[in-house]
Amino acid sequence: MKNMYNFMNIDKLLELKNSIDENIKYYQNGTQFLENPPKEILEHIDKKIILKFDGSNSKSLEVENVKQFYLAYKDMGLVDASSEGTWTLLTHTIFWNYVQQRWPLKSLKNSDKFIKDHYFKGQHFQSRNTLARLWWLGYFTYDETLENPWYTLELLDQYGDKAELSHLIVETIEIANSKDAIRILVESLFEMQEDKINGKKRRKFAREYIKKYNLRSAVRILGSLSKEQMKNDLEVLKKEFK
Repeated sequence: MKNMYNFMNIDKLLELKNSIDENIKYYQNGTQFLENPPKEILEHIDKKIILKFDGSNSKSLEVENVKQFYLAYKDMGLVDASSEGTWTLLTHTIFWNYVQQRWPLKSLKNSDKFIKDHYFKGQHFQSRNTLARLWWLGYFTYDETLENPWYTLELLDQYGDKAELSHLIVETIEIANSKDAIRILVESLFEMQEDKINGKKRRKFAREYIKKYNLRSAVRILGSLSKEQMKNDLEVLKKEFK
């Protein structure tokens, strides 16, 4: 795939970012104000997919959108996927209507941060940028070695605090480096949910679980751990919350 961010060069990106106040009316009324890229760029980035959001649950993982978007852009390199230009280009052009539907600007209060989070590359962009969130969640959970490559994502979607847990996963480098570790972690948390650990205790458990797992990973190189070692480590940690 051709580098998307070559179109959204740093000068154009800064110009767009510094013009949020004067363009605020477009973010509010939904009028696309940035022209689509030239044909030679468009043919590389427009995968002819339609993302939909019914507005019923702002914390939805949007499983079908994750699947569709990630598979369409699966060949995107990590350089592009980490580039602010990539997501700024896509949110302001091809997927403008979807982003407007997903995160409508309802208030001018904190509008600058709101727009930077969902249209640009703000803090924790992997979980906050409207499109980057779909791609990175797909990247971290899609596993072609499994009979159902989307097993982890679909299991995560059944977890009570799925929005918070998905944020922790995509924002935590140590755990995100291993699809096995993510799958085992989600399975373990789901089991704890089945054991009736809920509410505040479950949320605290999820945060502490990942925190402790990251500390364990820092001592023992994650890539060198077998699946059984990962499971054993997690079982030991589980006992602290029983």
